[in-house]
Amino acid sequence: MTGAAILPTTDELCRELGYLGGATVALIAKLVDEAGNPLQGKELIFEKSTDGVNYVEFARRITNEEGEAYAGDSPTTTTYYRVRFEGDESYGPSSAEAVYTP
Repeated sequence: MTGAAILPTTDELCRELGYLGGATVALIAKLVDEAGNPLQGKELIFEKSTDGVNYVEFARRITNEEGEAYAGDSPTTTTYYRVRFEGDESYGPSSAEAVYTP
């Protein structure tokens, strides 16, 4: 995984990503192979935590043709995010983290 990013949502961003259900932030993760090629059709697990230690899953998404997957959230306090790919028969597991601070 190349990383995870957190973006504030806007009407334009919601249209681009598909409606995010009233979320205030959009989380974007991109999964690529060792050569940097995007991996399509892979399941990513989005998790969040308020202490950076104890994470709970809040979304599962499938990567698109660009290797990207999106999830929305509406944090009210500092929130730690982790996106995980559990691996499959062709690729090993990977993860990326990001932090939202209001």
